[in-house]
Amino acid sequence: MNETMITLVGRVTGEVTHRRYGDDKDLVRFRLFTKERRYDPDQRTWVNANPMYFTVNCWDTLGAAVSRTLRSGARVVVHGKLSLRQYDNGDKQRFDAKVDARSIGADLVFQQVAIEHEEWTGPAEPLTQLDRPAPAALAA
Repeated sequence: MNETMITLVGRVTGEVTHRRYGDDKDLVRFRLFTKERRYDPDQRTWVNANPMYFTVNCWDTLGAAVSRTLRSGARVVVHGKLSLRQYDNGDKQRFDAKVDARSIGADLVFQQVAIEHEEWTGPAEPLTQLDRPAPAALAA
């Protein structure tokens, strides 16, 4: 199995599903459809190429937010760890692509989003270099 970080842009297909593992692990999962768009100079138009489907796994807090927010058809940007697996299913070779999402956002090219900001509880002004504790003080 090969794993790497990846960022995908695509559309949620099908239903967003939820499973609970034990008392403290939640998994929300959906399928993501993505394709490459490129200009074909011979046809003088944009064409779709290389359509792919990915299973996107969202754990715990991210999963809860995805479950409340996403529906089939939503256009999203997904960043996470890609896992690829090829296996033999009797007479056919199969390919499975999964992403363990680290973050998910809306694709603002296709939709408007209202962001609800939580009240900031940090310092009113950014810390300057003089305000920061010395590294030795942090280790103590």
